[in-house]
Amino acid sequence: RGLTLAHLDLQTGDAGPRFELVVRDSTSDPARAASALEALYADGLPLAIGGVTSAEALAMAPVVGRQRAALLSPTASSPDLAADNDRAASRLFRLYPPDDREAAAMAAFASQTLGVTTLVMIAEEQPYATPLRSAFRDAFTRFGGRIVATLSFPIDDASAAVDAAARTVETLAPEAVYLAGYAPRLGALVARLRADGFAGRILTTHAFATAAGRAAAGGAASGVILTQSPFQPAGVRPPTATVVTAYRDRFGEPPDVFAAYGYDALQVAAAALDASRRPSSGSVLRALRNLPTLAGVTGPLRFDDQGVTTAFPRIYVIDDSGQLSDYDQQVRAQRAALLDRMRAVQTPDDEPLPTAAATDSTSDETADEPDARATTSDIQTTGDAPAPAGDDAPTNSDEPVRLLFSIPCFCAPSSATTAFC
Repeated sequence: RGLTLAHLDLQTGDAGPRFELVVRDSTSDPARAASALEALYADGLPLAIGGVTSAEALAMAPVVGRQRAALLSPTASSPDLAADNDRAASRLFRLYPPDDREAAAMAAFASQTLGVTTLVMIAEEQPYATPLRSAFRDAFTRFGGRIVATLSFPIDDASAAVDAAARTVETLAPEAVYLAGYAPRLGALVARLRADGFAGRILTTHAFATAAGRAAAGGAASGVILTQSPFQPAGVRPPTATVVTAYRDRFGEPPDVFAAYGYDALQVAAAALDASRRPSSGSVLRALRNLPTLAGVTGPLRFDDQGVTTAFPRIYVIDDSGQLSDYDQQVRAQRAALLDRMRAVQTPDDEPLPTAAATDSTSDETADEPDARATTSDIQTTGDAPAPAGDDAPTNSDEPVRLLFSIPCFCAPSSATTAFC
């Protein structure tokens, strides 16, 4: 759907090259994907978009290695794609952040922001989960965390795996669990953990953001924390808002992350074809390697020297309605509300409080930058008790009132932010 909408926009607009979009359905079968790619290259196509899953992209890599044509993957994220074949890697371009980058970001968040020290890691027995497990373990232990158990989750006997994992978590009682794998199997595990009374943090990957994963977990999905690209269907900045509206009008629902990356993949392909003037395999490759930063639905689109996106994943929390909520934005909203409450009890002699805007150190423009911010772990979440209000709220009186507030600080140290913190 994302490809279809992008092609329609490109062919009906005033700018961009005119081209035919040839679609072959791989049904997520790696062998079928490789065979279809071979046939398309044989027909002379200079560029293909494919490898939605990492397994497909890995199967397609040898085909890319035998040809001079390019492959643009919207959502394959395995780090093995960079090392699998040097010739293929130089012609393979990826829009989605690699799994090892995603897992390391979650490990840093768990340790440095949430203060998690003990954790059980549960990973499916399949290629997608392997690099996630390794990267998370390395980063989490480097931050001083302790993984008390690592469980393999066989995909051919999910019911028994759910039972075994739930019993282990109940026995070890870790502060958090990290789940690596595909939905909806992990959704069933989330539901079981919550049903058994596990009250710790549940951390996982972008695969859980699909409708299938959240549906399998049901109400237990609320509070699950995951990493994902900075794409937000509720975004108000162009081109995100424009594309989301057009997608909703055409298909009756907002785009998911796969549709968004499909849209952006065709925009990148069109830009490369346009820059090639007379498109050929060689000219399209050169154009892809030298593309300027493009404004995409998922954020700024640019590649490093290895053809890998420069974007970094962000942290999201699933809210009570089953929607994704950006963690940083949630905390900024809580901080703004806290500042408002502080102003309500401020005396004339107090120093002026900073505005919420002045303390906002993150924005959509920096969504693809590494998250190197330090935070406190004392953050009010959705389930915490609200601050006193009404008759219970502190008020000004003849006696001085001293108030101590813990304000989460999500910013790199500097003179200004240190003073505020």
